[in-house]
Amino acid sequence: MSASGGIAAGPIAPFFARLATWVGGLSGWRAWLTALLCGAVATLALPPFGMVFCLIPAFVALMWQIDAATKARSAFVIGWLFGSGYFLAGLYWVGIAMTVDFARFWWFLPISVGALSSGLGLFIGFVAWATWRTGFRGPAQAIVFVLLWLFAEWLRSWLLSGFPWNLLGTVWSEVPAMLQLASLTGVWGLSAVSLLAAVSLAGLAWPRAEVPGRLRIVVISWGLLFAVFVFGVLRLADADEDPRGLKVRLVQPSVPQSLKRNPSLAIEHIQGLIDLSLKPGIEEANLVVWPETAVPFNLWHDRQLLHFISRAAPSSGYLVTGALRYQDDGKGFNALHVIAEDGRIVGSYDKVHLVPFGEYTPLNSLFGWMDIAVAGPGLSSGPGLATMALPGLGTASPLICYEVIFPAAVTASNAERPGFLLNLTNDAWFGRSSGPYQHFASAKLRAVEEGLPLIRAANNGISAIVDSYGVIRAALALDEIAVLDGTLPAALPPTLFARLGNWTLPIIAALLALLACTFDRSRRRPRAFPIRSEGYP
Repeated sequence: MSASGGIAAGPIAPFFARLATWVGGLSGWRAWLTALLCGAVATLALPPFGMVFCLIPAFVALMWQIDAATKARSAFVIGWLFGSGYFLAGLYWVGIAMTVDFARFWWFLPISVGALSSGLGLFIGFVAWATWRTGFRGPAQAIVFVLLWLFAEWLRSWLLSGFPWNLLGTVWSEVPAMLQLASLTGVWGLSAVSLLAAVSLAGLAWPRAEVPGRLRIVVISWGLLFAVFVFGVLRLADADEDPRGLKVRLVQPSVPQSLKRNPSLAIEHIQGLIDLSLKPGIEEANLVVWPETAVPFNLWHDRQLLHFISRAAPSSGYLVTGALRYQDDGKGFNALHVIAEDGRIVGSYDKVHLVPFGEYTPLNSLFGWMDIAVAGPGLSSGPGLATMALPGLGTASPLICYEVIFPAAVTASNAERPGFLLNLTNDAWFGRSSGPYQHFASAKLRAVEEGLPLIRAANNGISAIVDSYGVIRAALALDEIAVLDGTLPAALPPTLFARLGNWTLPIIAALLALLACTFDRSRRRPRAFPIRSEGYP
């Protein structure tokens, strides 16, 4: 091992080794900028880009930087900057919602994006810090990093109400064969095999004699990735294409959010939804579905409007629409109503997972003065997830907006299993950005995890019918104004993940720990770059 770090002395890939030495040798602002940019590069693997190979340079460089750190806090800073870059590039579209009412929320735009990204980046900072603290090197270090990353993804899926957006496994959303692993392990298994394949390559820059098993972990991790693909191909080949027979019409009006918030245009927008719904083919539909908050009125207290809207309900079924609902005590809800042809509301559901600073202000006693509930004036959370009966048509699990992004939390645990997932959303807040594509990718994963078909109606897209394997049967593009007719695909028997839920996580963690035990686990080893300037972060 040379005084400058020893990597260049390795017998393999001199260029690869020199690159590792250069990346690990960066200090100060150069190291910080590299970590930030690597995090941003990793988001190119996410929808809508789907450049999964970008995970390799991003995470390999991160591993080299962690290994080069001389202190745990230095590793934390590198991880935090990587995470901040990852979430900044992946969630930039959150700020677009502030431009809908720019005069009122302009000051909150940099806070919403910057604070969210840097806050979520702390999870990755923890991963880097803990990886460094273990003192493992080579393959064991890579495996421990993956295990800690999974723990961080799970933690942010529920902490402070949870925000499991852009979990790493979603990078495979456009590859149905890869998605099939989610039926066994949920998105967690996809995150694990994808990340392990990427970080395993970092060890190739080390000399063979100093890092036993560095080639073996590459073979194992990439072999796992290939096995997942083969499993998916075989599962899809055995897929049952028989539909349930339920005829669905999804209505996508694509009303710009700036116009949707104009109360003087509300009736005009509703009339547009009715006109789209009554296009030829309505006589065959059993279920007509409008998007989230398609009706910005309280239908419980407006019988005349309710009968007006019921014109869009098919004679052999129901109209499902999103609407605001207010109780006599003043509490408001983001609701979903099922309306019969005669104007009766035969079922309702109130959204449970509200968007912080979108639908309510967290710690309102402290922050209420800021008045920054962007989407509405302080809505309340519903009592819980439910299985909704559609008399004569079966049952559905209603999910409003981003409720569909929570793994193992899209069906009611205390009710019968639904026949399909019913997701109403309004992504017009985020324009033609990455947001709607990322949202749809998460929704598809829930279909695979639960073995249930998905019906998704979005104001400006992406509206779609997705089968229980995560395969899109029909879809409307972003900003397309149209109706989508299709047949509801069949539900599968409960998948392993549907039965175990997030208990698959400790199983995956145990397997990773067992794998780590098969490799060199020497602690407090010399690092790749033992000589560092005091200016290193």
